[in-house]
Amino acid sequence: MKRYITHVRKDKNDNIIAVKTYDLILTTFQVVERINKKVDSFYVKEGNSEIPIGIYKEKWIRTHADGYWTNNLDNLPRF
Repeated sequence: MKRYITHVRKDKNDNIIAVKTYDLILTTFQVVERINKKVDSFYVKEGNSEIPIGIYKEKWIRTHADGYWTNNLDNLPRF
């Protein structure tokens, strides 16, 4: 299922530890697991564009736009 991340939660080291979609709150581990098992695909909306979320260094999530790992998740509101 295609899901859109709308908010992020960070720890004291500024690492993303959880995300909020339109209907779920998931830990980063759960997002990685769902991507690996091909249960869900995750995206961030930026204007009319959908930026895919990928797994970075086996345990972190980041946006992957135009072939580059980017920090679009850092621009999302906190919850």
